[in-house]
Amino acid sequence: MKDGDDYEDALTAFFDKYKNNKSLEDVFGAIEETMTYKIDKGSVESSKKNKKASVDIIYTIADYEEIFDQVQDDDGDLNDFIDAIEENGSSTTIEIKQTVKLVMSHDEWIVKDDDCENLYEVYEFYPEVSSYSLYDIKYIAASDFTDALEDVFDAEEGDDYYLYSSDDYDYVGYYDSAYVFFFYDYSDADVAAGMFEDIYDSYEDMIGNGDFEGTNSACFGDSEGYILLNGECTDYYLEFEDDDCYGGVFFKETTVAYIIATSDNEEKTANVDQFLSELGYPTPN
Repeated sequence: MKDGDDYEDALTAFFDKYKNNKSLEDVFGAIEETMTYKIDKGSVESSKKNKKASVDIIYTIADYEEIFDQVQDDDGDLNDFIDAIEENGSSTTIEIKQTVKLVMSHDEWIVKDDDCENLYEVYEFYPEVSSYSLYDIKYIAASDFTDALEDVFDAEEGDDYYLYSSDDYDYVGYYDSAYVFFFYDYSDADVAAGMFEDIYDSYEDMIGNGDFEGTNSACFGDSEGYILLNGECTDYYLEFEDDDCYGGVFFKETTVAYIIATSDNEEKTANVDQFLSELGYPTPN
């Protein structure tokens, strides 16, 4: 059993990991507003001799998964998801039943929750909702990426961007003093997922360590994901420089696209927005 400080540290780390995703703050808040609980008094078992006790607690919470599916079916967005939770969260619900164990310590009953398992079960919606893609990330090909480079930057292959193709992947790279753009389309979807996972882990470390100043949002599902950034990274991480950071990283099936401006210049960020829009990707604004 964790002592008080360890328990608090574990919970703080858990909530900070997900609450740093600014775009989901209102979603988490809406779900939390639907949470109620009742204690099953008839389930109480206690023994002062053995210094042990237990009681069943039943939590009721919005069925956020069903509500999200309905919003997706209606082509809704993040705000629609929040509205649907607030409107239907008291009628479309699930129950979580837990047997809470307690131990006697210094004449007081203290909850025994090894590794915070009970609490994580109640707040499972944090990691669950964080995996929901609230944007429809498009599948694009290398030719779409190069077409956008030529349209937005008047770029030419060889002089401005690099194109490589093999049995394992197609690659496009465009780099200058203010932009880091690259694109991979792998023959193996697991390789693409692994690449995005590495970048996503780096993003979570950056946010969790407080090394990003600005707005951000992200999700990572089974076959798609995204990271959107508008601010400044204040330390160096894998794929994130100690610099301004505007743009995003996008994962869809076999593809990973990294589109970041390392500048807050309005012209540079506008170019990123235009580039993302041509590809059908969401922008950080």
